[in-house]
Amino acid sequence: MSLMFYKFDEEDKTRLNTGVRGRIMDRALELIKNEKIKGYDANQIYLHTKNLKPNREGKTKHDFHVAYKRYLEKIKYFV
Repeated sequence: MSLMFYKFDEEDKTRLNTGVRGRIMDRALELIKNEKIKGYDANQIYLHTKNLKPNREGKTKHDFHVAYKRYLEKIKYFV
């Protein structure tokens, strides 16, 4: 399954509000938990999450980027 919206770091160019963006990010994390996302799609999300800003204290969007990096390492996409 491919996500239609994957450029998470381009907040100023999209019209999605914070709640919608958060739900999409939650769904993206669910996909890697269930291993239902392909390597190319995961890599595109990983590349477009490097410059995310923190969303609230104690939890950063950077964790999202790290989760995708770990998933790509797990499926050996960077080989």
